[in-house]
Amino acid sequence: MVVTYLLSVWAKARYGHGLMTWLDSTTLLRAVVRRGTMVADPLTHVPALLHVTQYGIVGLELASPALLAGGRLGRAMLIAVVAFHAVTFACLTIIFLPHCLCLLAFVPVERVTELPQLSSARRYARRRRSSSVEPGTLTLS
Repeated sequence: MVVTYLLSVWAKARYGHGLMTWLDSTTLLRAVVRRGTMVADPLTHVPALLHVTQYGIVGLELASPALLAGGRLGRAMLIAVVAFHAVTFACLTIIFLPHCLCLLAFVPVERVTELPQLSSARRYARRRRSSSVEPGTLTLS
C-alpha cells in the first residue's frame, strides 16, 4: 500500500522526463482543464497554486511511510492521504477506490470498545423497559 505512493514518485521521475521536469510542468493545470469540476475550475485562474500543489503531492507521496508509524503521526498521515483522495475526487472526479478502501487497514479499529447504538433503537428500548404492561397481557385504553 505504502509502496504505491513511493512508486508513483518513481513513475513521475521516469515517465515525466525527470522529477524536476514533472514538478515544474503544468500537469495539474492540464488535468483541471480536461477534467475539472465546479470546485476546480476557479483554480485555472491561479496556476501558481496548482504548481505548488504538485510539490505538495510529491511531498505527501514521499512521506507515505509515515502511515506505518503508530500514534499521532500515523493518524495524521492517514487523514492527509484520505483528504488528498477526497480533494482529488472533488476536483477531477478521479478516484482509485480499491486503493482508498485499502486505507481502512490503517484505521485503528481495535481501539473501538463499544459501538454506539442508534438513537431510535435506544428510545424503543427505553419505552419497552418503562412500560408497566406485563408481557402477554393486553390493555386497551
